[in-house]
Amino acid sequence: MKRFRDKVCIVTGGASGIGRELGSQLVRHGAIVTLADLDATRAEEAAASMGAGSRAKAARLNVTDPEAVRELVEATTAEHGRLDYLFNNAGIAIAAEAEDHSLDDWNRVLNVNLMGVVHGVHAAYPIMIRQGHGHIVNTASLAGLFPMSNEIAYVAAKYAVVGLSTALRAEGAAHGVKVSVVCPGFVDTPILYENITIKNPGGLAVGSREEVKALFPVHAMPVEKAAREILSGVARNKAIIPVTRHAKLLWWLSRLSPSLAVPGSWLRLGFECPMQSILPFSTGRTKRSPKRSAPDAAPTRRAPARVRAAQGPFPLRASIPVHAPPSQPGEPSDLQAMRGPSGPPGLGEVQLPARWWTVSLSPAPGGA
Repeated sequence: MKRFRDKVCIVTGGASGIGRELGSQLVRHGAIVTLADLDATRAEEAAASMGAGSRAKAARLNVTDPEAVRELVEATTAEHGRLDYLFNNAGIAIAAEAEDHSLDDWNRVLNVNLMGVVHGVHAAYPIMIRQGHGHIVNTASLAGLFPMSNEIAYVAAKYAVVGLSTALRAEGAAHGVKVSVVCPGFVDTPILYENITIKNPGGLAVGSREEVKALFPVHAMPVEKAAREILSGVARNKAIIPVTRHAKLLWWLSRLSPSLAVPGSWLRLGFECPMQSILPFSTGRTKRSPKRSAPDAAPTRRAPARVRAAQGPFPLRASIPVHAPPSQPGEPSDLQAMRGPSGPPGLGEVQLPARWWTVSLSPAPGGA
């Protein structure tokens, strides 16, 4: 992309994952890149891997330290005469239910995932206003667009980053400063198996990278492809950049019907199978399902729920029965559930854990 040629960029969280791959692709496009990370050794290795003649360098940075962030931004600007792009990408995660989050957990996640972004914006935004141009790219998450249980502090931080970014975009437009927010779904990066703390009283054993990846309801997108999608969205100055097919789907669902996007909310519609979360890290606690109606209770009909999936990350097609309330004229009567399974394509009866479902309602052909 010629847009990034000779542009001056800072990428936080640049030692691994999306940050490292963004830096690598920016360098290949001719950009001047500083890979900033708390792990200085891995940041140096990342910069060195981009070639001896590359325009990448490493810097140690703790994004929770506002002075350190300011110094890096000002030093980069002084060295090159401008700052074109700031990618606020550093992040961590804690997987636990709300009652298992300590205040230290909350502070850790918010300090890195939210205040790290705030510190970057606070340092770079005034410089970009003075120079009359610049682009701030904040990494949020699908968890900033679609509610997920079992990572409440992470979700709170990412929703805040989305709000911060969209509000700043509105203000920055008057000064020539662009702002985008990136919302990846499941991407194959270390945050899935290194930069995540799993607090799990039920004793979930999490081992190797492959074992952790196997827990996820959809195939994780390769980080190279995710970075390409991000840079494409940045080049087009998109306000919100959802990455991965399932992220786009769930964002669309939450915009179409916010009540359906809230886990458990559609129980109010009378369905018995609750959607708890698409987060695969169960804490091991047993969730009580609503009691099933007795055979002689109020009349209900048994409606088919079709697990419909497109090719790619969602290869399986199957049908399962669920209990649904009696339909009324013009009301939807099919429950469509989408999941990223591991089995081969086909059609058959399957049992899927409710916590993996994402649901939407649509009319059944011909009614019931």
